[in-house]
Amino acid sequence: MPQAPCIHCGEVIQAGDKFCEHCGKPQAGASTVPATPATPPVSLPPRPVSPAQPAQQNSPGGSGGSVFAFVVIIVLAGAGVGLYKNWQQKQKPPPPPPPGNEQGLGIPVPYGADGTLTPPPAKKY
Repeated sequence: MPQAPCIHCGEVIQAGDKFCEHCGKPQAGASTVPATPATPPVSLPPRPVSPAQPAQQNSPGGSGGSVFAFVVIIVLAGAGVGLYKNWQQKQKPPPPPPPGNEQGLGIPVPYGADGTLTPPPAKKY
């Protein structure tokens, strides 16, 4: 069989080949479009047109999704209020110590009648 160079890469290929073995590109003399069929294409009959379906309306019991969404919103709002109140309570300064003979630590300090510190009573052995 006679040989000819590829019109794209120049490599030697068999004359009459549709594609080059080396670069894979189509050759000018070869037809890359398949031949048309001898029989005419078969036309299909038109499909029957179905009447338009009426729009579906929500049934009274079919709103479960909206009820669920409403419940979720209420629960999240309640959680938000609880978190806000907890945060607000943490922002307040601590209450002052109760009046009395304590210095804020809950430990009684012995004061005398005149407000001075009195020594503890002596131990008897």
